[in-house]
Amino acid sequence: MRHTAPFAAIVLLLLAVACGTETQEHGNAQGVAKLRAAATSIEVYRAAHNTYVGMTLADLRSVDRSIKGISIVKTGKTGYCIETTTRDPHVYLNASAGQFMLGSCDDLKNGKPYAPPPAEPGDGGSESSIASDPLRNSIPAIEAYRQDNGTYAGISLATLRYIDPWIPDISIVRADKRTYCVEAVASGSRTFKNGPTGEIMLGSCGDPKSGKPFSPPPSEEPSPSTEPLDGPSALRASIPAIEAYWQDHTSYAGMTVSNLREKIDAGLPEIKIVSAKKKTYCIEIAVAGVSSFTQGPMGEIKQGHCPA
Repeated sequence: MRHTAPFAAIVLLLLAVACGTETQEHGNAQGVAKLRAAATSIEVYRAAHNTYVGMTLADLRSVDRSIKGISIVKTGKTGYCIETTTRDPHVYLNASAGQFMLGSCDDLKNGKPYAPPPAEPGDGGSESSIASDPLRNSIPAIEAYRQDNGTYAGISLATLRYIDPWIPDISIVRADKRTYCVEAVASGSRTFKNGPTGEIMLGSCGDPKSGKPFSPPPSEEPSPSTEPLDGPSALRASIPAIEAYWQDHTSYAGMTVSNLREKIDAGLPEIKIVSAKKKTYCIEIAVAGVSSFTQGPMGEIKQGHCPA
């Protein structure tokens, strides 16, 4: 009986440590999500100004009003560092390193790489949604890597998962400055993509000429009932694909809804591209009889139509 109290105390201590670790991991994951969301608006700012200098939270929120819980610590012509404003250590993103870290932008030397917690079995609808088409669902992270590094060279599954922890198991067969080729097994068949402009095909990177068109089967599970996006949210959700197009072509000219869906984001909302020129564009959408538009890059989202 003498050992009951100490043993109970040890168990309680271990439970407290475990709960604290779980809470910290959850907080870190939330921090990464906030930084990743901000990074999209940051690239919109850079596309408009050709620099990160002068960037403010107000600028970022003009693109995405939901941005919160982050601080812009450093900006330069070709790089920046942002961090979360809660918890210690902070989670930060140093654009020069291109990965999420634990620590502070003011003490980069002591930063430690952020590793996402392992997913629980059956946890996260994202896992089921990517199973039938892993390559297509990896493209945004691949393009984000290129935006950060100016090249596809050096890309790996690990670096992609720093950008998006839900990246499925794909094989990076080749990656150089301007092109790449990735493979995966989708619906029991091997598929590949010669990026950035090639279609997803049945076959392998080693024999691209023998590739055949690939169409993922429809999901067997019914889509969960969700509220449709309102106009401003739909326009905001389209901006990452638009900016990825600009990164590939250094122009918005030639951009269409079909090529954005085919090459970048299959889930692009039902927007209308009214104009697309080398340095500017205007998109609009009508939801429940209300029209909204934005003139990009960096334009505010307003009610109405693109100017004639």
